[in-house]
Amino acid sequence: MSMMSLQTILHQLGHRSGARSLREALKLGRGCITVKERALPLKVMTYNMALMTPGHLYVGPSSFRAQAIDELCKRVSALQPDVVGLCEVYVDSERAQIRGRLKSLLPFFVEGPDEADLESDGGLLLLSKHPMKEVRSSIYRQTASPDNLSNKGVLFARIAPAGFPSSLDIFYTHAQAIYRGGDGQKELMSQLLHLGLMIRAHADPETPSLLMGDLNFPGEDPELYAKALGLLGQPIDLWLAQRPVPSEGATNVRDNNFYADPNEEGRPRAGEDHRLDYILLHPGLRHVPQLGSMEILKWSREGRQISDHFGVLARFSRELHADLELEGTIAGIDATITAVRCIEESDELGDDTVSFRLTVSTPAGASAESAAPKRVGVATGEGWTVTNATAARLAGDPGAQLLLRITGKEHDGGLNGDDSLGQRTLVIPRHQLLLHQGASLERVMPFLTGDGGEYAVTVRLTVR
Repeated sequence: MSMMSLQTILHQLGHRSGARSLREALKLGRGCITVKERALPLKVMTYNMALMTPGHLYVGPSSFRAQAIDELCKRVSALQPDVVGLCEVYVDSERAQIRGRLKSLLPFFVEGPDEADLESDGGLLLLSKHPMKEVRSSIYRQTASPDNLSNKGVLFARIAPAGFPSSLDIFYTHAQAIYRGGDGQKELMSQLLHLGLMIRAHADPETPSLLMGDLNFPGEDPELYAKALGLLGQPIDLWLAQRPVPSEGATNVRDNNFYADPNEEGRPRAGEDHRLDYILLHPGLRHVPQLGSMEILKWSREGRQISDHFGVLARFSRELHADLELEGTIAGIDATITAVRCIEESDELGDDTVSFRLTVSTPAGASAESAAPKRVGVATGEGWTVTNATAARLAGDPGAQLLLRITGKEHDGGLNGDDSLGQRTLVIPRHQLLLHQGASLERVMPFLTGDGGEYAVTVRLTVR
């Protein structure tokens, strides 16, 4: 690997952390690291299209919708990106039109999120040139008007790019807007906490994760920006990794001629240009894509911008693959349920009464359990620290991997007995355990989604 490419990746990974080596940037405390570099031409983009419900909610000229969609499809076809995320495409027929126009280039997709209720779906469309190996979605439950008229949330897709030695996890979202006077800020922070848990629960830590979309926190507000990135697990802001001036990346600006009414109430005022649309990176433990360039997309049709937001494009040029060689003997492992968040309470009437059980096992058949006692009166959005869970203790070396299994129950106290919140599993490979030997490793289990509920359970492993 050339010295220049090493300097480039350290700049990207250590832009805010001050990392001085690849080991420090990747947070690898021990072991031998062999790094290889290979070409990885990969382009990903996001665009908030402002294709709201037809009528007064569309702030562009009513006759412009079809032209905006046509221009989008032509531009994407010319750009040939690998992944495209679109926000605010709320009309089913328009999403179908875009999918049809781009099917030969981007045949794989996931959209929504949605559920059987009166609200509109989330208006998200995620398109990929590469197969989607796994897809999921989750709906935000803390919302403020008028955002509560739709099922805003997050789409997740694990894709397999051609020539890439691993998968790539994509989280695509449109979060709560902050309105003048600060309305919506509390709900936005709750949604970002939800999103951060979703990433920790479903992303593969071995491989890179990209978080894209209209995240709706202003990049030029240092305090709010820092709080938002903290809730998201401190991802790397790829725009700042390339250009350290936040104002240069504004995506929602006053100087935009998309609006049919120049005095549109939702239009930014003078001096209120915001960077709201992002492409963020969580580097993988073994695989790290190297950024080539970032670009703000200001696509227009006959001189008129196609949306009230600009798009964002990230081009990746190369990929670093780190082989980890770790040796050592593990004396034992302690596992404990440490926190729970109710993203959505179950279908039972009234608040939930819930309990959770964690089973830890090895390929050789050894197992132990950690149990969190019942919690009464749990409502949507409630989170709590578990201080009195029993600890699961495994003596001896677990071998090649550790298997975690979480189960949950909703205790309704009725004649029908308890209801299952589901069961999910997670495999922790040996080298991840060795990396945290003598310390703690915290993981969020894949969300439990049984009985109409949705719960995130955090587990702490102490490796002896």
